[in-house]
Amino acid sequence: THENTSCDAAKFDVCAHKWADRSEEGYGVSILNNCKYGHSVSGSEMTITMIKCGVHPNTENDHGEHIFTYAFYPHAGDFRHGGTIAEAYKLNRPLEAAPAKGCGKLPASYSLVSADCENVIIETVKQAEDGKGIIVRMYEAWNKKSTVTLNLGFDAKKISLCDLMENKISEIGAGKEVKVPVSNFEIVTLYIEV
Repeated sequence: THENTSCDAAKFDVCAHKWADRSEEGYGVSILNNCKYGHSVSGSEMTITMIKCGVHPNTENDHGEHIFTYAFYPHAGDFRHGGTIAEAYKLNRPLEAAPAKGCGKLPASYSLVSADCENVIIETVKQAEDGKGIIVRMYEAWNKKSTVTLNLGFDAKKISLCDLMENKISEIGAGKEVKVPVSNFEIVTLYIEV
């Protein structure tokens, strides 16, 4: 937000996936986007870069039609308590309706995986690369050490911490609930056997 050094003055923009925010005590504004990641903040002015590297290496990059979505989101508090991260995810992954498969009645509500800490974001739930389990990838977004309780909508035979390549490191539980310690800005990957 300043140009105190020559390096600061030389910056054009910085990468900010999904959102950028400028807050003060009690109030802030965020710019949310679905595919434009270059942002800059100078004093109280925030910008988003619409076309990165407009003419190099592709001299035709700025020609034709470009489709993207962005939003200006004023909020109370800072980005944490103003809900910026949740709003950015809603913009990037809007709710989709899909027909239910199978037979019987659907429950009034159901969650495949949920976390009890606002600062822990469940980023991915997918089939494991080996086809034998489910991967849950989450990260801590507020620079705050936490112990998060994950609630599963199914019974797990075994829940293990693993690395980003899905190699199991240590078993941490089983069943429908597991407590996981998460450090500041840490990415945590779990391998769940069902």
